[in-house]
Amino acid sequence: MTEAEYRQVFITTAATYLDPRTALKLRPLPRDMVWVIVQCLNKVRAAMGQVPVTMTLTNLFLSLEPDLPETALRPGDLLFLSRFGQTQGVAVVFRTAPNLKVLSIVGNRVAELDAHKQFVRTGSRMQCRSTGKWFSLTQEDIQSPAWSSFEFPKTYYSTKGNNSELVASVLETQGFRRVENVQTAGLVWTQTVKQADGLGIREGKQLFNHVPGLSSLFTTKKSFRHITKQIPNFPTPLTFDLTDQYDYVTFLTSAQAAGTKWILKPLAMNQGIGISLVSNIVQFRKSLQSGTESRKKVIQLYIANPLLLDGHKFDIRYYVLIVRCKPMVVLRYTDFYIRRSLNPYSLESSDMLTHLTNAHQQKAHPEFERLKEESIWSKQRFEQSLGSAVVAGIERGIIDCLSRLMFCVVSRAEQRLGSFELLGVDFMLDSSLRLYMLEANVNPALYTDTEELRTVIPKMVADALSVVHRVHAGVQDYLSGTRFQLVLP
Repeated sequence: MTEAEYRQVFITTAATYLDPRTALKLRPLPRDMVWVIVQCLNKVRAAMGQVPVTMTLTNLFLSLEPDLPETALRPGDLLFLSRFGQTQGVAVVFRTAPNLKVLSIVGNRVAELDAHKQFVRTGSRMQCRSTGKWFSLTQEDIQSPAWSSFEFPKTYYSTKGNNSELVASVLETQGFRRVENVQTAGLVWTQTVKQADGLGIREGKQLFNHVPGLSSLFTTKKSFRHITKQIPNFPTPLTFDLTDQYDYVTFLTSAQAAGTKWILKPLAMNQGIGISLVSNIVQFRKSLQSGTESRKKVIQLYIANPLLLDGHKFDIRYYVLIVRCKPMVVLRYTDFYIRRSLNPYSLESSDMLTHLTNAHQQKAHPEFERLKEESIWSKQRFEQSLGSAVVAGIERGIIDCLSRLMFCVVSRAEQRLGSFELLGVDFMLDSSLRLYMLEANVNPALYTDTEELRTVIPKMVADALSVVHRVHAGVQDYLSGTRFQLVLP
């Protein structure tokens, strides 16, 4: 490729992910920007007929040639722009003479700069590493870092709730034995991370089915709002955290709110509990300002034109497994299912069962026992309805969303050896097939009330526990025989 072609590919790709209108609102997010750079470089690789690669920040550094002097740089080399020891952005060299010109991503802006002048003006130190070797790598060539493994007894301790009987049955089938003393358990399974308080779970000695601090990162309505707004062009409905003063004032003054329907959600509830619709936004704003309506909620623009299946609203339940977090390894389960409302969709309906698709809410339907098999559709039935090519495209969008979200989370999650987490992530489509990520839930429901749930959930739990066991025991081929696939790294 010529320099001009390379430059155009880089700018076009970066512009896909970065919105200049929000440039002043986002702080620089170095690891997110590395993700964007990887997308840009993979576009170039594709144009050159090379296989794209996926890199974590650690592997990216490992694969690059050592720090280079400016005189040794070549077009295509990757620069890390640093100031006071903290990375401020990343850039790619596109011209080396007469002055070193680079295309940089700083914050969420793409800019062309003269690196020599930048160095003189800011006093920033540039750490220059060559991507020449990296361009020639394939996924198979990348050497994974050595993972710490440890020995643990095949015993488990479990609290009650959320079909813990299924978890126990799977563990016992895999050779684990139940114990009542948590200190003698090799694996500890609790419904919430708070239930583990005081149990004295030992890092690097026991497996534990929660990653501490995850809820503050992205698995509550509040944290999900604040993490996703830091990811450029992330596909979520317009959302405001009413406990956040900036969001609160913006919502009160937003012209977009008038004449539209909104959905109001408690900050830390699940299963659709406490959710309501807001149609009279003027009255709702007055209630907020007078204090008669609590601000401990998030409010989200309602997707008024959802894609329908036989006239019924639906969402997609997708399972994600953080199989370890030191280093973080994220998997997705390939066999997802559809959660479908039993009521025909009508925007004007006052029945929340029409608008909420989760299984817990649908159980309240007066004819649930007779119609329950229609509330959960398989992936195969979904493909028959929309076409396998359409569903494959939807899933590519889901994988992209998950990759971007988890890349943002990976740098902030607690690095605790032995911790893992099973997540239920929900997606929705509008009538134009635009994909939205709605939320990510810890402790997703494991109940098997329908034939499809009995097909998916037990196998998913068995695969998840098998993978967790293998990863932490140091087994290299830990995905063998399961339906999990890598998201990160």
